Amino acid sequence: MDCIAVLNANAEPVVRDSSPFYLKLSPEEESFIRSGLPLRMSEVDWEPLSIIDEKGQFRGIIADYMNIISEMSGLKFEFVPVIHGGCSTKYTEGELDVIRR
Repeated sequence: MDCIAVLNANAEPVVRDSSPFYLKLSPEEESFIRSGLPLRMSEVDWEPLSIIDEKGQFRGIIADYMNIISEMSGLKFEFVPVIHGGCSTKYTEGELDVIRR
């Protein structure tokens, strides 16, 4: 039986049966996840991949993938609204940790 070892939202190890993937985290990666610090990320309103709704919530296919990554790894993401075209600047200034390239 294949399995994947991951950390859940409480940074506790979880094993998922029937997965073709195995996630091996370094001690540094596990430490970062356990710290609970979110990775700050942003995205533009580009339906259906990314949608910023009327309440400023991040939705869409990319958001779904980010949620899956979070669930599987224990990483936390924080959506930071950015004016169109400002993601690269915010990233280079250290205000974002993750951007789409």
